[in-house]
Amino acid sequence: LSSGAFVAVDQLGSIGSVAMWTVGSGGDAIVRTSGALVLGASSVGGRLRATAAGGNLTDTGGVSVLGAAGASFATLAPGASIVLDTLSVAGPISPVTAAVGGFGGTGGDATIVNAFAVNLASWQVQGRLTLTATTGGITDSGTSVVGGDATFTTLAPNAPITLDSTSVGGRTGFVTSGPAGHVAYIAPGAVTLSSTSVGGSLCVVAAGPIADAGPVVVAGASSFQAVAPRAAITRDTFDPP
Repeated sequence: LSSGAFVAVDQLGSIGSVAMWTVGSGGDAIVRTSGALVLGASSVGGRLRATAAGGNLTDTGGVSVLGAAGASFATLAPGASIVLDTLSVAGPISPVTAAVGGFGGTGGDATIVNAFAVNLASWQVQGRLTLTATTGGITDSGTSVVGGDATFTTLAPNAPITLDSTSVGGRTGFVTSGPAGHVAYIAPGAVTLSSTSVGGSLCVVAAGPIADAGPVVVAGASSFQAVAPRAAITRDTFDPP
């Protein structure tokens, strides 16, 4: 394999699994199918862009993306979902889906499990988002929108979650462990917390009302700030230490 050589296959029909192998930071890979896309075991040295134009986007083997530019995953058909649970993406991750009926509609969900820390770049999931980082924290570096509910989980002890550019149209849940497993969430609108378990401290700042719709358990200190005029804070399932 030549270092820096790239793969670009953007007119595939509905086929079996697709595996890609490139070497070096310039070894980008672009794949697009007219139907569903199944990613097989792959190793991309640069950036990965994967698009399923007419179906779901899934993986069946470990998908490693080592480039600093990260990876983007998109489903274009309304209601099509993304389920990627064997990722190892070192750079930013950008999922894009479309729900039937637009934001908060039917389908268009995304489930992502990444072996490294997760940095969310600019993206939009019109359905629900379930995001898990197995060995690091979760952050965002671009404007992000979730139409439905969202759950953010770090599995490693003391891995924090820091989100300051993510808007969630539905309920938002967080899961961390360990005394340094802090959660800081700055939301551009209202926040409704779903079932949440935080090993460290929890700080929520919202440009709208703050409420809870499930048990919220926080081992450390908690801070809730509704910065919009006349925005209320309502917590009736909150369990402080």
